[in-house]
Parts: sequence; C-alpha cells; structure tokens
Amino acid sequence: MEDEIPQEQKDTIDLDDIDFDDVDLDEIEEDELSKESSFPWNKFAVGGQIGQLQFGDVTNFDIAPEIVFNVSDKVAFGVDGIYQLTRINRLFNGFQFIETDYKTGNLGGRLFTRVKPVESFPIFAQVEYERLDQEYAYAQVFQGNTVVFPTVNQSVGNANAGLGFNNGPYYLALMYNFMHSDNEDEFFDVAEADAAIRNIPPPNRDNNRIYPLNAVSFRTGINIPLGQGNKNKKRDKNKKKKDKEEPSREN
Repeated sequence: MEDEIPQEQKDTIDLDDIDFDDVDLDEIEEDELSKESSFPWNKFAVGGQIGQLQFGDVTNFDIAPEIVFNVSDKVAFGVDGIYQLTRINRLFNGFQFIETDYKTGNLGGRLFTRVKPVESFPIFAQVEYERLDQEYAYAQVFQGNTVVFPTVNQSVGNANAGLGFNNGPYYLALMYNFMHSDNEDEFFDVAEADAAIRNIPPPNRDNNRIYPLNAVSFRTGINIPLGQGNKNKKRDKNKKKKDKEEPSREN
C-alpha cells in the first residue's frame, strides 16, 4: 500500500499556485480525455440521390437513400435503396385530353464499392450490383374515352461501373450498365408475347424511350458524415476558445 500524503503537507497545497495554462492537453491520451462511444461513427456517412424530377400530367420521381462505410480514406462500401414513381394523370389522343389512373412504384437496391486511387485528387471509381423490381408500360392503347396501359413486370439485375467526382459532401458519377442489353431483350420478349395475347401491335424495339432503363446513367448525390475524424471534439472546441481568449488577456 502506497504511503499517504501527510495531512500537514495536504494543508500546504494551494490550487491557486498551480498554473493550469502550462498543462498541454495534446500530450494526454485521447481515451483519458473522453469516454465516448467506441462505435466508429466517423467512418459512416448518409445521404443519397434524387433524380428524374418531372411533375404535371406525367410525373416521374426517383429517390435513392444511401449509407456509406469508409474503410479508409481510399476505399468505401455502401448500400442504396431505390424507389421510382411514375404516374400519368392524362394523355392527349390527338383530339382531346383523356384522364388516366396509371401509376407504378418500383423498388430495388444496390451494393457498391467506391475506390479513390489518389487521396488528394477528387476522382473515384465505383462498381456496383443493382436489383430492381419494376412494372412499366410498353404501350398506350386508346379505346374511346379510356386508355389501356399494357405493362411488363420484370425483376432485373444490373452490373454498373463508372467514374465520379466529389466536392466535399457532394458528388457526381457517370455509370454504365453492362447488363443493359440482356435486360432490354428480355423486356421486349415479354412485351411482344403479351401484345400477341392482347391482339395489339407489338412494341417497336428501335424506340429507345419504351424501355425504362438506360445503359448510361448520370447521378448527383450527397454524403453527410455522421461523426468527425477526431473523437475529442470537446477538447478541440476548448482549445479554440482558449486561443481566442488569450489575445484579449494579453491586451
């Protein structure tokens, strides 16, 4: 058992005689300064993308919330959820507008890996796998004062790769879908079989606007970090406050 400090010596200790300004907090271990959660919040970011905004007689709306885990300053993994809304309120048949009630909501998700080859250069490469369950009309058939929308239900897998540019929390990316051609052929095969059953003209494969997905996609998004790289934010805040107060003391 360690020797206790004599009572007479304790009585001689005056806290006013201690200059706490000489204590350098930087030399103290971080774990001794703060007992914060050991969960690495600073490695996570949330955000996502919003695209294809169109409102009016035809409404299109895409949203993809995103969670990113930064393994290092160069490598990150992430997951996106996908929701796509298409709604048609009315169409013009050449003579008049016809009210419609066509609406689809497609769901999916994607897993991706993002690599930044040079930490100081704001360019990254991204590869991902995407799964999307979609319902999409391949034709518009006017029947008197009504419109029929023959649709194809399709579950597609897309393998995408591309390059992106980030500026702070914001990023831009240009992606190419290597499975686009196969998925498009499947879409038209199902649509042509359905059209034969309905006894309507088959969709035109040369009309690129019929198939809902493009081989090349452009994205804009945002990633907001959940935490700071330095766990001891309170220490940094106090140091900044102290630095501001010192000039006023000197004056």
